[in-house]
Parts: sequence; structure tokens; C-alpha cells
Amino acid sequence: GKYLIKGTLGSGGMAIVYRAQDTITRRFVALKYLPKEEATEEYVGRFQREAKLLAKLNHDNIVKVYDVVQQKGCLCFAMELIEGSSLESFHYQTSRQTGSGIPEEEARPILVDIARALAAAHVKNILHRDIKPANIMIESETKRTVLLDFGLARGAGTQTLTKTGAVMGTLMYLAPEQIRGKKVSKATDVYQWGMVAYHLLSDHLPFEDEDDVTMAVLRTTKRLPHIWEFNDKVSEELATIIMRCIERDPSARYSDCEELYKL
Repeated sequence: GKYLIKGTLGSGGMAIVYRAQDTITRRFVALKYLPKEEATEEYVGRFQREAKLLAKLNHDNIVKVYDVVQQKGCLCFAMELIEGSSLESFHYQTSRQTGSGIPEEEARPILVDIARALAAAHVKNILHRDIKPANIMIESETKRTVLLDFGLARGAGTQTLTKTGAVMGTLMYLAPEQIRGKKVSKATDVYQWGMVAYHLLSDHLPFEDEDDVTMAVLRTTKRLPHIWEFNDKVSEELATIIMRCIERDPSARYSDCEELYKL
């Protein structure tokens, strides 16, 4: 249709993301495309929900949706194209250079931007529920951090992340209530923010050497190791914030991400 494909940016469980150009405005976009063979009722519903949720959000640290196109059984939406690298890639490259995690002075503005994005979503009663470095981009020119992939997002108080007994999301960052299939809340996103911060600064995740089943059990029953066990250079202020965010009990965490602006 109106979009000219210029290359592939990446692919996930159900969709392919292309670099494309709007033939009318000449603007370059990221075109998230759901192939016809993947267009099951569940995936179409999730895909459409992501587009609708993103359309409600207008924030500098959340990717913008420009257009939704459905034709010939295929579905796609055009998003803001972020020229840069994923936080996952940035973390990997930095860790190779430092031998540990991202230095705190570099991590703080990234974490603040993610918190701002989540707070803006929470104001609209939207929970992200799949916060991880692969879903976060850092723009090369401005160093702006942008939150992507609201494919698992829902309104607060709706269904959990489980479907027919399977946990949806990335286990390493999931909150205990997600692993158990319990009700999620803003505190769930707070937990995932805390796990991302823990990983960036320490270059480790709690119980990461265990198999998935053991990790899930330990994450839901044991107190997580203090971040200082992996990086004792993290400031007391930030370490205290992170450890509160990843408490097993949601009521022991910060109630929402606005409180994380104190970084």
C-alpha cells in the first residue's frame, strides 16, 4: 500500500518489523507487520490492542503510532522509527568494556526515562507487563530512551499474564505475581523496572544460573540477593530503591513509577 519496505529491523514471536517509507509524506517509519499465517484470533486481538493502547499515549519516552493498515488479511501499524540501539545491545556492549554493568551515572537517566514512560502509561490506566532491555531503545543522536512493545499491555485490573497455564512474558523479569498467574497492578511494572535496573547495574539477574522451573520457584519463595553482592559500587540511595522495587510482596514496593523520579 502506501508504505515502501526498505529493510528488516527485527522479528518476534508473531510479528516482523520493517524499516519503511511513507510514499505520501516521505517519512521513514517502523512498520510492525502481522503476516496472514500468524493472524489467529488471539494474535490479531493482541496486535490491535497494542495499536489502540499506543494511540492513547503521547509521551516522549513511549514510541508513537502513526497509522494502522489492514488489507488482504494482513495487519500492520506504522510507528515512530527510533534510530539507535536496544538497551539490551547497549548493555551487552558496555558490559564487555567495563567487565561489569553499566556505570551508575549512565544508567540513571535511562532508568528515569523508563520510569517516566511507565508513569505516563499508568495515568491512562495501562500496564506494560513486559518491561525488559529488548523492549527499550536508546536514540543515538539525543540519547532519549523509548519504551516499545505494548503487545502484552492491558488496562489495570484486567486479566493476568497467563493463558491455559502458560506464563506469557520474559521469565527473568517477571514479577512473582505474574509467575503465579495472580492479578497484576502498577506495582508489577515497578517490579520489572527494578529487575531491569538490577540487571543493568550489576550485569546479573537473581538465580540466573538455574533452570526456568527452579528460577521461578526461587523468585516466588526466596528473598532476592542484594545488588551489592554483584556490584558494591552502586550507591546506597539507588540500591535501596531497586531492592524495594523487587520485593516479593507488591504492597511492599513503590505504589507507582512516579515515585522513582527521585533518581
